[in-house]
Amino acid sequence: MFSPYRGRLSQRRAFTGNSSGGSVAMNIEHSDAHHTPRSPSCYGNFPQGGRSEYHPLREDILRTKRTMLKRLIVPIAFALSLAASNLSAADSPRAINWENLAPDLPEISDPFTHLTPEQRLDLFAIYGIREQSDQDFTSRNSPSYQLSIELTDKLTETGLDVEALLGEAREVEKKIIAQEAQTVPELEGQLVEMPGFALPLEFSDKGVTEFLLVPYLGACIHTPPPPPNQMVFVQLQEPFKLDDIYTPVLITGHMKIAATTKKLFFVDGQADIDTGYSLRATKIELDRQ
Repeated sequence: MFSPYRGRLSQRRAFTGNSSGGSVAMNIEHSDAHHTPRSPSCYGNFPQGGRSEYHPLREDILRTKRTMLKRLIVPIAFALSLAASNLSAADSPRAINWENLAPDLPEISDPFTHLTPEQRLDLFAIYGIREQSDQDFTSRNSPSYQLSIELTDKLTETGLDVEALLGEAREVEKKIIAQEAQTVPELEGQLVEMPGFALPLEFSDKGVTEFLLVPYLGACIHTPPPPPNQMVFVQLQEPFKLDDIYTPVLITGHMKIAATTKKLFFVDGQADIDTGYSLRATKIELDRQ
């Protein structure tokens, strides 16, 4: 009998075995008198010296299997490729700079725009001197304190309410301090790479093990310390030989948001430095670029 699939393939030959085990070759569309008879098989026939020709039904099954296999392999291969890409990206540190450590916050309005440049300078001088006096850094009998009295009288003569202006200055400073302490939550746990200058905190004969990473040369030494969100406390896994504090370094490690206060020692004293971040470094190198 004929295969029920013979009409689908005009050039395909369908074979079937008879009761004696012989075979009959049949052409679907026309007889082939010169065709060499081939042995029957449950999957088709095997021509002499050639590849196997499957039974149409068997070929349909195999074609379906191949299609299903391709549909399965392609997503798996894509998933494996994506996983490898993600793993590689996860192992690569994110290059950041100091601007990335400060969140985007609304600008604090300036309440002193109505003052002349000279009046602003006088007001801030009074504010600074009084603050030092309140912290017992300046005696009320000192020349600087006497200067603040003179400047206060000078501004008062122009019709300005100095005490009210000083109150506004205190409120503005509180807002600034609050903003400068805010960090970027997204940096928590990230593997980052960033440049900066190292101020040693702990060191031995083998090198530095802890230091403050600051954004510019001379920070905390020749100038007031940067705000907390511009200070990073760094711990090293191994001591690093730091010859001086004038060569920038490049740090790689996992960032952690942690408000800490570290004591920094100078030749002529010490200071408490507030930091907003800490980083356990996995790599440190001199940044000579």
